[in-house]
Amino acid sequence: MLKSSIMSYVKYLMIAVVVIGLVIVGAVFIFKKQPIIKANISNKISYVVYWPTSVNSVPQKNTIKFDSSSGVLSYVVYVSGVDTVVTEQSTPSEFSNFPTYYSTLINHLNNYDTFNTSVGNVYLTQPNNTSGDTAVINHSGTLLFAHAQSSIDENNWRTFFNNLKVILN
Repeated sequence: MLKSSIMSYVKYLMIAVVVIGLVIVGAVFIFKKQPIIKANISNKISYVVYWPTSVNSVPQKNTIKFDSSSGVLSYVVYVSGVDTVVTEQSTPSEFSNFPTYYSTLINHLNNYDTFNTSVGNVYLTQPNNTSGDTAVINHSGTLLFAHAQSSIDENNWRTFFNNLKVILN
């Protein structure tokens, strides 16, 4: 009698261990962190890629696109509720070969404010024939444009840029 009780206990204990093991394996599989940018895109990118992480910036992963012919990565992010298209690309060689090229571009985009962040100088611009602001950085071999559909105040832009995280290097 005692022997059958012990055997029954061992049987239930083994079943419990198997069930718990399956639950743990299932949880790991379900909650496994997926990369933000899928391998079929990230394998084609040879520059640093930034991703917004601040509470005022909500990136839309389903909008990630990569244009192979131009090497431009783009996605939509809501910066303080404002629809903003971010494009990232390798810094053009002309910026190194011709030191005034970048500043000429920034001036052509109607630069109205500049401030420093953790990813370098941010230039706020208002290009002709567009609505909203366009913020521009050129840092660590990446040229990034963030075009907002309407104006975003400087503090929200600062928060956005100070909370960019490198997700591809």
